[in-house]
Amino acid sequence: MAKEKKVVFNNELIKQGNSYCVRVPKSSIDHLKLDLGDTVQISLSKPKMSKLPKSLLDIYRKTVRVLKDFSDKDLRNCFFNFDIEASSTKGLKKAERNRVVQAFEKTVELKNGKEFLKKYRTFKRNVNKGNSFKIINAIKKSKKFQELGKAIEEQLK
Repeated sequence: MAKEKKVVFNNELIKQGNSYCVRVPKSSIDHLKLDLGDTVQISLSKPKMSKLPKSLLDIYRKTVRVLKDFSDKDLRNCFFNFDIEASSTKGLKKAERNRVVQAFEKTVELKNGKEFLKKYRTFKRNVNKGNSFKIINAIKKSKKFQELGKAIEEQLK
């Protein structure tokens, strides 16, 4: 028996008439080889913010200096939103990706305020490919998260 293909993504719930809808990314449709009119099985849940350890957050603050004044709550919220944004834009072409990012950032602002949105944008600009190797090396040097650093490094290869 063939293994069932499954796709997991985060996206915003929208209202259309009397119904609520979730937009499904084209990359997910393509991956599952679906066509308009196909029946699909849906499972819904709210995304959960993971409780990243303070010591891991401290590594980010020490490695990426502009994050030094971010509270633990702000950093956790940045990681949470970054994960949702990344999964929502995966596989999109540039124009569509930019549109989704703008809409997502508007939602972040409405939920968390303008000040947090500024911090989130700072986070996104600085936790990128350029800094990722510095962050991974700092994680690998810590005794507590050495294995995590190695695993992240392997995923980026």
